[in-house]
Amino acid sequence: MKKLFTICAALSIIGAAFAQQPQKPCDNNKPADKNEHRMGKPGGQHPFQELNLSDEQKQKIKGLRDEYSKKMADLQSNDKQALGDFKKKSAALRKEEKEKIEAVLTPEQKAKLDDMKKKGEEERKERAAKHLDKLKTKLNLSDDQVAKIKANDEDVQAKIKAIHENDKLLPEQKKDQSEQLRSQQREFFKSILTPEQQAKMDAIKDDKGKRKGHPHPDDAPKPQGDGSGNE
Repeated sequence: MKKLFTICAALSIIGAAFAQQPQKPCDNNKPADKNEHRMGKPGGQHPFQELNLSDEQKQKIKGLRDEYSKKMADLQSNDKQALGDFKKKSAALRKEEKEKIEAVLTPEQKAKLDDMKKKGEEERKERAAKHLDKLKTKLNLSDDQVAKIKANDEDVQAKIKAIHENDKLLPEQKKDQSEQLRSQQREFFKSILTPEQQAKMDAIKDDKGKRKGHPHPDDAPKPQGDGSGNE
């Protein structure tokens, strides 16, 4: 079980599986068109499929999703409210929905979600360590460089976790802020490479791009999760 979205769902019950996903309000301080509002993608429900929900629980959760989907749509249809009010009200709705869905789960199911989150985080760290070991060999990274990369990754992970747990942020804001951190992390990785190491990295990316038939993204360690986002 890898999947960041599984981790996010475990951290925030409705973050991926049942969260409201309002679009970013318009520049004229009006909420986005209600038709743009979407619930979480079907794939985001995967963590709950491992909880063996009863038919009664499924019906209750479906009812809550429908109820809060309507409330969010009603909120977005109010084009007279200020942007700040929209953010506060939408955040309150998401928090309220999350708490009600959590109340549907049994203590055992909540504990299983916690275990899934812990296992997912352990597997993420293992994948990151293996990836860094490969880079160390391919680029001949020094121990000091490796230590700096690890410290930076831990810092980025902590910040992304805080972003995803911030109920005051809209999903789009979480996604944007997380992507900014990823971009900063890529730049940090490049900044500690020597010219020779950067040339090797470029060659590795070019080779992978040719083999896959499309440009390959930076191979620098990346946070695995959005959170969102997103992502």
